[in-house]
Amino acid sequence: MSKIKINVIIKNNNDKINFNTAAILRENKIEYIEDNNTITKFDFEKKQLIRTNDIIKMVYYFDKNKETEGLITLKESNTTVTINIKTNKIKRKDYDIKIEYSIENEVFLYQIKEIK
Repeated sequence: MSKIKINVIIKNNNDKINFNTAAILRENKIEYIEDNNTITKFDFEKKQLIRTNDIIKMVYYFDKNKETEGLITLKESNTTVTINIKTNKIKRKDYDIKIEYSIENEVFLYQIKEIK
């Protein structure tokens, strides 16, 4: 297990979140905590993104140029909604990852960059 500093960008048609934080690396996975206490894990092998906080748990799978299913669980009501995710681009180098994907007609960007 090692620690690195990262810059994270999460962007959609309306919002852009950009922050720096510390991350833990272990077994081809990266884990960090966002400013709003959301615990985020990204598995580089499975191309799986998990974001969890007190309200929701999101599990997204990415597969370039394919449509995959994502799960969003609302914790209070224990209701799970399935969404279709179309992965437009995936670019990876070491611990840097950039994923552009679409849900319905909205385009999202998820990006992690190691700060060296």
